[in-house]
Amino acid sequence: MKRILSRRSSKVGGGIPDAAAIHAARKKREAARAAGGKEDFIPIKEVEKEGKAKRGPRLLREEDEDDEEERICFTVKENKREDEYHKRIGRGCQDGVDSDSDPEWEKMQISKAINNQQIIAASKDAALNADLGMPRAPLPPSISGDTSRPAHGSKKGEAPLARPQKYDLPGIRERMRSKLVAMKEVHRRHEMDADRAVDDLVESQTEIDSTGDEVPELAVKHKFYQELRGYVTDLTDCYDEKVGTITYLEGRINKVYSEQRGKLRERRRQDVRDQADVLAAMTATNMALLLDPVQDAVRDYRVAEREGRRIRRRQARQGRGEMRHNDGLSSDEEMPSVDTANLAKVKQDVENQSRMVLEDVVEEFSVISRVMERLQAWRTTDPDSYQSAYVSLCLPKIFSPLIRMQMLFWSPFTSSTGVSEHEWYSTIATYAITQDESFSQFSTDQDRNLLSSCCEKVVMPKLVNIVRSSYDPVSTSQTNKLVGCLSRLVSDFPTLTPRSKQLRELLSVVVEMVKECLDNDVYIPMYTKHQMETPNTPHSLFFQRQFWSAFKLFKNVIAWAGVLSDSIVAELVLDRLLNRYMLLSLRANMDMLDSIDKARQIVQVLPEWWLKPGSVELAKLGMLSKFVGGVGGGKGLARDGIIEAAKIVKRLGDLEMADKLRELLY
Repeated sequence: MKRILSRRSSKVGGGIPDAAAIHAARKKREAARAAGGKEDFIPIKEVEKEGKAKRGPRLLREEDEDDEEERICFTVKENKREDEYHKRIGRGCQDGVDSDSDPEWEKMQISKAINNQQIIAASKDAALNADLGMPRAPLPPSISGDTSRPAHGSKKGEAPLARPQKYDLPGIRERMRSKLVAMKEVHRRHEMDADRAVDDLVESQTEIDSTGDEVPELAVKHKFYQELRGYVTDLTDCYDEKVGTITYLEGRINKVYSEQRGKLRERRRQDVRDQADVLAAMTATNMALLLDPVQDAVRDYRVAEREGRRIRRRQARQGRGEMRHNDGLSSDEEMPSVDTANLAKVKQDVENQSRMVLEDVVEEFSVISRVMERLQAWRTTDPDSYQSAYVSLCLPKIFSPLIRMQMLFWSPFTSSTGVSEHEWYSTIATYAITQDESFSQFSTDQDRNLLSSCCEKVVMPKLVNIVRSSYDPVSTSQTNKLVGCLSRLVSDFPTLTPRSKQLRELLSVVVEMVKECLDNDVYIPMYTKHQMETPNTPHSLFFQRQFWSAFKLFKNVIAWAGVLSDSIVAELVLDRLLNRYMLLSLRANMDMLDSIDKARQIVQVLPEWWLKPGSVELAKLGMLSKFVGGVGGGKGLARDGIIEAAKIVKRLGDLEMADKLRELLY
């Protein structure tokens, strides 16, 4: 110690030892350590210093260990609380006071041994003892360091426990009685919890037993659904592969019909142009129109074919007993033999390919009845899952490829069989029908509209393609067949309503094709009075033919009344045909009696509800009524013509004009 003190004093004095002195001091210390057991023994390092050296930022040299206490730390410690604690411990050691008596150190040790939950539990026990009048055990000391906080109570703002007011026997008995009531209430709740636990245990055991009984049935259902899943997956894969081929075959047939209709339509329009050109050349003064040998030869060939077809149609009408006929009312639908042979060849090729479509498919996928059996088994086995899977909505799509294969060559224009006469129709009609099913059950059955849904989602799209490729509004036979087919479908199937997307698409296609015919197939020629004065002149005959051709289209469009909207039909036949073309022909006619007869036939084909007073369609017929009234009141008209004119204007709602025409008869 004397050496250390002397060294410290020398350092305080400002002397700096040289290297030799330092080396000598080190040797001296090493020799002292080697000797051992002496009072002036200097340990290598103390435990506390060793710990500090390990925590330090660098290693300490041996000569710096003794001077560590005198070093000044220039770093800022992160843990201020721990630093303050060590400072207080250091001051306590210097003052000779035991560190175990430090109050801060005691609080820290207590906080490590006792947690807040134990303090709260002790507080509650003390409060309970106070209610019973029993002496309280001392609470553990507060370790929060906040002397202003109440000693009792576990929550902020809670008042300290009140001491009992009565220490006598009745007060103690009253407190014990209230405590007994509280304990009974707790016991009652515990009993209820126990009863519920027993009930839950019994219910769980019952459910376990019932579930164990259902295991065989569930195993059967699981096997059934695994098989059904495999079947539906294979069915979907099969149909995905075959639908493309079916669509190709349908498109090929529709393409042939479209080409056939295009040829017929172009031939009809070319015949009109040829006749108009011939009549124009008869009165032309330009010789260039008369001398064209090539065009004349081609036109002569077309004229010969046209006259031959007209003769054959006339002979066919005579064979049917039709005596009265106006040229222009018949439809020229006769195809050349080459086109007929080509159509037959394409149909034969498509038929051969159709046989190979389902040739490699097993009957479970290619026969509607076999597919129905699997779906009916699902419906019978588990109706709930059948309904939750919305199978009823998927049935038309499942049956669609097989229905399309059976109706591959069907067309309302060429087929004599209806939709209800096909095999798929009678097969699907028996789907999910049992002998003991009542009418009330059938009315609530989700599959009761299966046939109607199949017709809407399978037949109607096919019909749209057929109409778009084959329908000619000028053809009376095609129009009557299509209107009849569509009317039967709408009346037989309840899902074919104006809200049906497929039905609206079909009707829009029909309207577009009618408009196209009105723009390109109606032609009323105008000739001079000299050319029209004789009924048998070529100009007069062509003029009459074109009127009856327009009248034929008029009747065909009127046939859609009741299927199409009245506003659409009235716009097509009254605004775009009657008032624009047919009235012009009636005014240009030299024979007024013939005009009255034509007006009578026009009124006869009009729907009855159009002729009711106040209707919109009747207002559009005002131009026809004025024309008939003017012709009936003109000079030179026969008595029968006046009577007929009076009837026409009366039916058209002009009663005043009808009375005036009757007055002319007297």
